[in-house]
Amino acid sequence: MQESTDVKLTKEVKGLLTGQQKQNTELEEIRKKADTPRVGKSINRMPENCKDLHAMGHTLNGIYPVRSGNYIEMVHCEMTTGK
Repeated sequence: MQESTDVKLTKEVKGLLTGQQKQNTELEEIRKKADTPRVGKSINRMPENCKDLHAMGHTLNGIYPVRSGNYIEMVHCEMTTGK
C-alpha cells in the first residue's frame, strides 16, 4: 500500500525536527565549552618553554611561540607527554 503525501511529509518534517534538535544540543554543548573558564594561570610574561605553556592551560601537541633571550622562536611541544 502506498503512503499518502501527507504521511510522507509528516515523516520528513519529523526527521528534520529531530535533526534540528540534535544540532541544537550539539551547539549548546559547544557554547558551554566556550563559556567554561580555561584551566590554567597567567604567568605574567611571555612563555619561555613548553612547561610555561602547559601551566597557562595549553593541552594540545603543536608548535608554539616562546621567548628565547631577545628572540621569539617557534617550538614543538608534546603536551600529552609533558616534554
